[in-house]
Amino acid sequence: MIYITPLSKDYGRFWIEKKILSDQKPGFCFVFKNSDFLHSGLPGHKFNRICLEVTIFRSFVNSSQFHNGHPNGRHYSDIKKPYQNISALPKNL
Repeated sequence: MIYITPLSKDYGRFWIEKKILSDQKPGFCFVFKNSDFLHSGLPGHKFNRICLEVTIFRSFVNSSQFHNGHPNGRHYSDIKKPYQNISALPKNL
């Protein structure tokens, strides 16, 4: 995650495994495997919390994207979803 706004009570913080990340300048970034840790963004008291989330996952097929990305950065409900329109997709996936 890359925070565009500061991590603070006013702008918002991040909670991960009983620890609160706060008091960081804009541009602060960190990486974690989100399936391994309980975590949550905490809203700011005065301003919106603004950050970039980068999700990296394995791709099985080199192909074009057949769907529009979601502006709110929603995750796929199923790992097969991005490959549904690909004829080269193995049947046993």
